Formats: sequence, C-alpha cells, structure tokens
Amino acid sequence: MRANSLVSSLLSFFRVSIAPLLSLCVLVGCDRKGVSPPPVKTEELNEIVGELAEEVENQRRMANKELDRLEVAFVIMNVRDTDSDEMLATEVKSLIDVRAKNSRFSSSGSCYDHTDRLFRASPVSDIQAAAQRIGFGLVLAIDSESRSILINASRPPVRRPESGWPGPKEFRRHILASTVSFAEKRASERLVKAYGPEQVVVVWMPSEKVAEGTFGPTKQVVEKLRGLSPETEISNWPQYGPRNADFTRLSVAPVDEIQTVVEALDGESILAVDAERRVILLGEMSALIP
Repeated sequence: MRANSLVSSLLSFFRVSIAPLLSLCVLVGCDRKGVSPPPVKTEELNEIVGELAEEVENQRRMANKELDRLEVAFVIMNVRDTDSDEMLATEVKSLIDVRAKNSRFSSSGSCYDHTDRLFRASPVSDIQAAAQRIGFGLVLAIDSESRSILINASRPPVRRPESGWPGPKEFRRHILASTVSFAEKRASERLVKAYGPEQVVVVWMPSEKVAEGTFGPTKQVVEKLRGLSPETEISNWPQYGPRNADFTRLSVAPVDEIQTVVEALDGESILAVDAERRVILLGEMSALIP
C-alpha cells in the first residue's frame, strides 16, 4: 500500500518537474553552449518533498490502524520449555492472512506464569478460521471482544465443537485462575514461616501511582489491611500480565478466615476471591486481558 503510493507520488513529480526538462534537452540539445534547462525552484521542490513525506506518513498511519484492528493475541499455556518458543512463533506467524501486504508479529515472553507465552499477529481477519488451523495445541477459549485465543500446548488439537469454541467467559475464567495461582506462590515467605500458609491471605492488585516515579497500593487499601493486621507485608511486582503492568502483592497474616479480609476491603473493586488458595484479586478485568 505504502509502496504504491510512493511510486505514484514519484511518477507525479517526474511528470511535472523532470519530464519537461528532458523534452527540452531532446529538442535543443543539452550539450550546446549557452543553452541550459530552466532551474527548478527550491520552494517548489521543498513543497513536493513535504507533500510526499506527508502522504507516506498518512499511509503508514492507515496501515498501522488496520493492523491494530485485525491483530489477534495468542496466549499459549503449558509450554514445555524455552526451546519450543521458536517453533510456536513459526506456527503463529503461519496464521497471518496469506495475501496481506502489510503484517506484524511480536512476542512478549511469559504472561501470567513462566510456563505460558504471549504472541501477537496481524492481520488475522477471521479469528474463528485461525483457531481451526491451530495444530500446536488445544484451543481452550476465544475472546472475540479482545480478539484473543487461549491455547493449551500440552494437549492435542481437536476440531471445532459443533457448539463453537468456548467464549469470553471461559477465557477469563482461565486467566483469573492463572493469576490466582501465580499470586498464591508469591505469599510472604516470612509470614508463611511464622504463621503457616493457612494463616496467610494474599491480596493481588494493579499498582497505582502513589508519588512521582513511585507505584504501589493505594493508601486506603494499605490502611484497611494494616488495620486488620499490622504485619501486612507489601511487595511490588513489575511487568506482570499481557500489558506488562506493575502489580502489588500484599500478604496479610495472621488471618483465620479469608472473609475477614474481604470485609476489610469493603468498597474496593474485588475481582475474584479464591478461599482455597487464600487469594483476593483487586482491580478490573481489563488489566489482565491481552
């Protein structure tokens, strides 16, 4: 697309500014003394170059906008090892539209856990057809809203179910479960050692700007949790999830019932509560969606 526009602009410049000069040379002979082609005005040349650059930039923006619209995020779970990354990247690239003039591909490494991978590819016009072509794992769910496909690399692929692939609800259930599992493993070692895992609750939330250049939990959340347990321990976790956002882990102990922490967080945006793993997720689902 950009190449065609550039060629068109160059041809236009040739017809307007260069062709007349060549014609004059043919008629009068450019090597004759005293005869020289009329000079090209600097202002006109600068204007043409400026218009050409603007046109190229407009075409670039339009191409990127279209690639954004047709991008698909591939979240691949249970990847065996890093040696598989190159093979997975090749497989995902093969799902890009065959006749695309412009394309884009990126890899963000692990996303929710060290065993998963996140790839982005564009253009992928038909997300359902792309899911049907996946041969490197089992499609677990498709979130058509965020244009994301969740895949389990440790299980063989199957044909699309008659009822269709599981949708956004199932996709988000898996994402929440992965995040809860990750947060559970990040409980304060000191508090676990002092009170036992059955007395520790982990609160996992997106970090917010609390001072210039400093991110962490809101003062309100800290006050609520330390009002319940002065020993509440805070730790920042940079670049978590598909958006590489900063998150905060707060370990609260000793706590008998997780419901006590839920009640202390009254008024906060509670995304999920897992009583078995003793984890509470705060924030919005959008922070965890590709």
